[in-house]
Amino acid sequence: MNISLIALNISGAESAQSAADFLKEQLSAYGECDFQLCGAIGQVSAALSRAFAKAEVIAVGVEPAAFAKTKLAVLRAMRIKTELNPAIAERLKTRPDLDGQRVAMHAAVPVGAAVFPSESGFCSGFATRSGNQVFLMLPLDKAVAEGMMQNGVEPYFGENGIEKEAGAKPQAPVDLPQALTLREMNKKVYFATAPALVHFRELYGSGNEDVFVFDSYAKERNGESPKSYLADLSRDAIPQDERNAFGAAISNVFTGVSQSGEQRYNVYIALSDGASSRVIRFLSQPEETPDELIEAAYEMLLDMIAEKCRDELSRDEDDETSPEETPEIVEEETPAQHKKRRQNAVTAIVFTLLAVLIALAVLLFFRGADNAKNNSAEAKRALASNAAQREEEETDDLSWFGALMEEESSEEATTIEE
Repeated sequence: MNISLIALNISGAESAQSAADFLKEQLSAYGECDFQLCGAIGQVSAALSRAFAKAEVIAVGVEPAAFAKTKLAVLRAMRIKTELNPAIAERLKTRPDLDGQRVAMHAAVPVGAAVFPSESGFCSGFATRSGNQVFLMLPLDKAVAEGMMQNGVEPYFGENGIEKEAGAKPQAPVDLPQALTLREMNKKVYFATAPALVHFRELYGSGNEDVFVFDSYAKERNGESPKSYLADLSRDAIPQDERNAFGAAISNVFTGVSQSGEQRYNVYIALSDGASSRVIRFLSQPEETPDELIEAAYEMLLDMIAEKCRDELSRDEDDETSPEETPEIVEEETPAQHKKRRQNAVTAIVFTLLAVLIALAVLLFFRGADNAKNNSAEAKRALASNAAQREEEETDDLSWFGALMEEESSEEATTIEE
């Protein structure tokens, strides 16, 4: 049986990630479970479209803070009619912090759905069937989800002919050359807590727990730029008493619009050795989905780990790099950024050459002007000398004066042109 689990963890809380891991493990007993991670409500719609195209069971897990809002948005998008469930509404009366509107939001379920009420009614789950497909929503709270699975989802699956598959096992561990190298170097990679690492852990964490440590550092962004935030996150993920480890981090998927109006995505990945942090911004290609972008980012992160290991293995023992140095942030260029930088460099060179040529022209001009002045002065001295001599001889013929002035003007013009 094909199963699709979509987890929405906007805040990146470790508790929500743990609940998503639990649901993935539980659902995998019923068949092959495809896991999709979303960091924003807007990404859930696209993930659902892909899931309904191939899966027989579609499960959506949402962190508690966004559960009611996401539930109503998803049901509205799917055009599923809702009704207020009396059992959930009754339990919600124990929550004096909820006003009438929020009670109605949490008590709303699809008409005719099987309901899995939580103890307080808050973030109650449900399951509904449409044709041969089953759709259910559960909160990403491990304790609550565990009770719903045992007392609600499993009986519901049994009633609808969805049985556990004999021999169904979690995904087999993946042999990574990076993990082998890390073992040989006696190093570990500490991953900072982030929603995008849930699937990475699913793919590569099993069997590599000795070198990949996921229960690690987390902090609020607090308006910091993504590049600086990821650099700090990867560096600070390394425990203070660890001097032989790397720190890694992956951001949520950011959504933007290209100049052509097409929706594009980007994600940041970072790797630190404690002294410096390398941060790469990954931009989506046309028609590339957020999940595909994240998987490409995973591969790049593994490549970065391998490259860092090679650098350290070949590093001279006398290397002066110190873990106490100020972290250096390096952002990888996209092809478009590289092209733009080259264009800017060419433009800068052209303007520099123009500036040099202008300076030379000005210099030659003033030198020419000085030469012209010197020539003029010499001509005037010669004129005075000739005039004095002519006065002694005869001063009536002044034709030589015009010829001398023509020579002076010609000499000045020639000097200026040079």
